[in-house]
Amino acid sequence: MNPSDILPTIAEISVAIVGFAGISFALGNQGATNDKKMNLFRIRIMVETGMLMTFLSLTPVLFLSIPTLEPFTWRLSSLMLAMLLPTYTFLSFHRQFRLIGKYIESKLDYTVFLVQLPTIALLLMVAFEWGDVPPFGTYLFGLFFWLGISILMFVRIILDSIDVSQSGE
Repeated sequence: MNPSDILPTIAEISVAIVGFAGISFALGNQGATNDKKMNLFRIRIMVETGMLMTFLSLTPVLFLSIPTLEPFTWRLSSLMLAMLLPTYTFLSFHRQFRLIGKYIESKLDYTVFLVQLPTIALLLMVAFEWGDVPPFGTYLFGLFFWLGISILMFVRIILDSIDVSQSGE
């Protein structure tokens, strides 16, 4: 696996997610007021994770192009991802609390929180060279974690719009 081929593809996928979020926002929501607030929150999550994934998938390509940074590419990138992941998750849960009055809305929120912990641990192992962890694979796993969050928001928006259209009939 060549990182110079895979990472730009992930960046393209994340830009497509941001584009879909824009289309979803432009078309609007036909649901109740609370559903509109929650869908706007989900769209915001999709845009933010898409932009962060684009940044995080192109940063190692930039590091690999600078000869002096090349040996430290995966350590720096993993450290950056390990710092951003819990910070962004905390801010997302805090915004969700302000929106609906609960930090954790569903079992899906628990799952995101619990899967994040070993992901951060693996990224820190790469960043500080603890153990024998494959650096590129671990970084890719961290990016796929964020991609998964964006896809979950996408699916929730689609399922909510199906529920709204079926209840309106």
